[in-house]
Amino acid sequence: MTDTLLGSGIPFADVRWSSKVAMQGPGIKVTYEQLGKDTSTVQDALRRENLTRVAISLPFGVAQVVAMCGAIAARAVYVPIDETQAMERNLLIVQTACVQAVLCHAESLWLQCPRQPHLVTPLHVHELVLVTWTDASSTSYSSLHPNPLLEHPDAMYVLFTSGSTGVPKGVVGTRRATLNRLQWMWHAFPFQPHDKVLRSTKLTFVDAIWEILGTLSHGQTLVVVPFTGFTPPLVADLARGLSVIAAFRVTRLTLVPSVLQMLLHAAASFPQTIQTFVVSGETLRPQLLQQALQAAAPTATVLNLYGSTEVGGDVTCASFSRQSTTSDQIESWGVVGVPIGKAIQHTKLMLMDEDGVVSCTRGELWVAGPGLALGYLNPSDTIDKFVHVGSDLWFKTGDECVWRGDVLFYSGRVDSQVKIGGISIHLDAVEACFDMYLHQHFQHRPWHVGAVAISMSKHCLQLDTVVVYVGIAGGAATFTSIHSQAALASLFNGHVVVPVRVVVIERTAFPLTSTGKTHRRQLLELYNQTNKGNKSTPEYKDKLTSILMAHLDMPSSTAAVVDEMTLVELGGNSLVATMVLHDLRTQCGLATLELADVVQPPSP
Repeated sequence: MTDTLLGSGIPFADVRWSSKVAMQGPGIKVTYEQLGKDTSTVQDALRRENLTRVAISLPFGVAQVVAMCGAIAARAVYVPIDETQAMERNLLIVQTACVQAVLCHAESLWLQCPRQPHLVTPLHVHELVLVTWTDASSTSYSSLHPNPLLEHPDAMYVLFTSGSTGVPKGVVGTRRATLNRLQWMWHAFPFQPHDKVLRSTKLTFVDAIWEILGTLSHGQTLVVVPFTGFTPPLVADLARGLSVIAAFRVTRLTLVPSVLQMLLHAAASFPQTIQTFVVSGETLRPQLLQQALQAAAPTATVLNLYGSTEVGGDVTCASFSRQSTTSDQIESWGVVGVPIGKAIQHTKLMLMDEDGVVSCTRGELWVAGPGLALGYLNPSDTIDKFVHVGSDLWFKTGDECVWRGDVLFYSGRVDSQVKIGGISIHLDAVEACFDMYLHQHFQHRPWHVGAVAISMSKHCLQLDTVVVYVGIAGGAATFTSIHSQAALASLFNGHVVVPVRVVVIERTAFPLTSTGKTHRRQLLELYNQTNKGNKSTPEYKDKLTSILMAHLDMPSSTAAVVDEMTLVELGGNSLVATMVLHDLRTQCGLATLELADVVQPPSP
């Protein structure tokens, strides 16, 4: 059936599926027959306007799924947009991908953008509207000469990387890669007739493709949490998400390890209906795997998938269950980490050492096979990362891996990239931003800058915060909190927001290697010595402070200024906010409190 969808047909009109439920949730029931009709409506609208590149700017819900399927059926390259990101970033994405129109709702931010005159066409299905720009020659939104990759017959979507270095990179994915990934999953971990999948991953992440197409193109049911925002449902409202999982007996769930950690910590009863946890996007820690296997149903399986947008999502897999995974194994992985497993079908792996020689033990992981993207929209980026060796095209992942027997282990990056909440952050770029600020304002004073990724959240095994160390004579009396805030304001250029803490120390105390470079390992040790000494949780005068201090691993002295700082300034991210919200609702009876109330600072 997926061959039909990816080949431009509509698979959902199959008479064998017509009465089956394609999507369901509280107040939601969409049959495959209705899904086929709705998809055809979007497909016809795009074809009438001769649109080949369309952005999808829709919150979680049925409309988002219909828009994606309609675009694929019309053979239009779709570009997901996340309206929680800065409009500056989204405008850059639309321009870079030569987008001709946007599928959205009438209240979308795109209808409020005054940059260009536009035409709004209602599609009369799930309140969808098609926004096209009346100035077809405008280079602000579309181009008469689009990137050649966008006109490739196999191009299916453009997903943009996090842009932690300032400019997000557009990756052009293919139907071939999608089909290979779906067919492998169906064969390796086949659906059972009763299986249901939770719609839980942002459309801007490649894992959403499997979540939607892997489910619907196989005749299974996709469970949708009614929600009007772009934040994943388990993060937006954990209690509601868990209730939907239980009520509709969801059996498969895709999530990053930090969300798995959140479920383990905040859920009084870990969801027992889930039989398959599909984990990817971050490094899975051995302790977290052990906790998940102990908390999940006895027959549940945890899949640790490795990959990236450039390789179609996933290229290796390791499977774990209570029956197949021993405590001795998990203990042995404490040093090397949880294995990322073996290659999926039709995929080649190769480790390349520092001298450019193929290694049988350790090196940078290169990937070849049908999963590879066509490349980046920026040709120079493609040349750097996609290389021909013999008759094969290989993608250089930048990840260092190790073979132990025939099983692959991830051991880190060959550069300074880390993953926080599934977002790629380049520590070198963070340091460069602070170096630039220091050069502009303290050019006559020597300094050192170093960035490390740590776990600020108590009991959390995943990285969630960037800590920037500034070493300068006079310490915090020289580089004050005002300077810190000014440097942070330009750090990600409005593209990405992750928790960042700035720690200022004397220059003489800043750890350096023998060659004078920042010693990140010693910076981590310095942080641990300074912040991890007191493991007890004292009593605080108010409940809010107690809850915050219980979830954030920071000095007790911070409690005095909790009410003067935002959650991000305290070192929290959206996952910490979800756990704080859960505790405020259950411990303080604040049932109507929303995630935005916890994350957003109060109005002046």
